[in-house]
Amino acid sequence: TFLAAQDARVREAAELLKVSPDEMIARLSAVIDERRKLERQLTDAKRDLALRPRARAARRLPPCVKSAPSNFSPARSRAWRPRICALVDDAKQQVGSGGVA
Repeated sequence: TFLAAQDARVREAAELLKVSPDEMIARLSAVIDERRKLERQLTDAKRDLALRPRARAARRLPPCVKSAPSNFSPARSRAWRPRICALVDDAKQQVGSGGVA
């Protein structure tokens, strides 16, 4: 009958949520709230990444280079990586431990 089928659905839903049928509404509400919170965090993280494109590009720089110019392109820099590192290493050797004014 209809009520038996509804009761079976409620029991199945409670099993999926791992709670008793009496606690199902509260648990479902908590799950929905947690999902909304996680969706907001994901949206915030995506927005933060979109606002920091230079930070992402800087991660792909050669280890000897500390910052990138505004027109830096990681794809074009791959071929220049060994040359850039060699130039930086040569400059470090010429300067030694002193600073450059």
